[in-house]
Amino acid sequence: MSSSGGSAFIDHYAVLGLGPDTPQDELKKAYYEHLREYHPDKRPNTAGNTGQQVTQALNQAWEVLRDPDVKLAYDILWRKHMQAPTADECRRKGNDMYAEARNMTKAHQSHVNLLAVQASMKKFQEAIEWYTKGLELDQLEHRFWSNRALCYSAVEDWRRCKDDARQCIRLKPDFMKGWFLLAKSLWKLADPKEAHRTLEMGLQNLPGCPELLEMQAEFVAEVDEMARARGRSRSVSPACTPKQSHRSVSGTAPPRMPGQSTPPRPGGSTPPRQRRKSPSFAAAAAASMANNRGHSNSPRQAAAGEQRTSSKSPGPSWRQAGARGCVDLDDSGVYECTGNFGTPTPNFSGGRGGTHGGLEASCG
Repeated sequence: MSSSGGSAFIDHYAVLGLGPDTPQDELKKAYYEHLREYHPDKRPNTAGNTGQQVTQALNQAWEVLRDPDVKLAYDILWRKHMQAPTADECRRKGNDMYAEARNMTKAHQSHVNLLAVQASMKKFQEAIEWYTKGLELDQLEHRFWSNRALCYSAVEDWRRCKDDARQCIRLKPDFMKGWFLLAKSLWKLADPKEAHRTLEMGLQNLPGCPELLEMQAEFVAEVDEMARARGRSRSVSPACTPKQSHRSVSGTAPPRMPGQSTPPRPGGSTPPRQRRKSPSFAAAAAASMANNRGHSNSPRQAAAGEQRTSSKSPGPSWRQAGARGCVDLDDSGVYECTGNFGTPTPNFSGGRGGTHGGLEASCG
């Protein structure tokens, strides 16, 4: 901000080659020396009216600095402006914060350290703040957008990562990191079609890019794995299909009392199957005692004992089967493993384009 209220700050001390602590008489002396050197009458043949432009800058500087009160107000603005970091300084500080955060996470990969995680998250946020300050000074620098997107991916803020990566490739369509982060954020936001389309567009701008080709191969592998997982979850073994007699027209079967036969199906011609009458509790107990003694007391008790010993032993309980990821669908003793319930997501763990590769090792 200039002393006249303009939006652009002008360093009047730089025009004179001096600083704010220079005494007033030396400022005046430097002004007249430069004025004699660059006056248009002294440099009539300079290209681009250099003498006239320098003379105009000298007059503006002296107009501000010769009045002690105006100079005092200008010195406050000058120090505030000069102490503010430049765009390059913001980028370097952001890169340093990002590197520190990455080193913290790598040092504790073998075990979970909550304090280290919190410290690394704080460093990532500080890096984001520095890149944001840099964007306030230079919004056309694509590295600010890509570096901030990289930090957003580290803290798993995928929506902001997507927005910054998209802005990066708008400014520089041949920048690999922008396409990589955009595709990754779209995948994490559960938009695989758009992620795949983004990779195709990136490869059009960067034909044969190994990082993008590797990510594309990982996408295809993950999509195939998800399709196989869905197929496994939907497949049902024929041995596990519920019997038709267990169903009703409405889809739910009414409860049956002990000894009650299965009602015939509406419109069906097959007669209901008669349920075998189980022996009484007393007969079963007598047969058990006879078996323990090694002989039967009566033919009926012997028959009951034969029926008891020949009956099918029950399979594992539902809880035991469920603990192994299996479900008994129709109480038949046959269990179907249901597989994983989670949805695979790309881990990008391999190659130069992966999380542990060169892309996320440092900021540009």
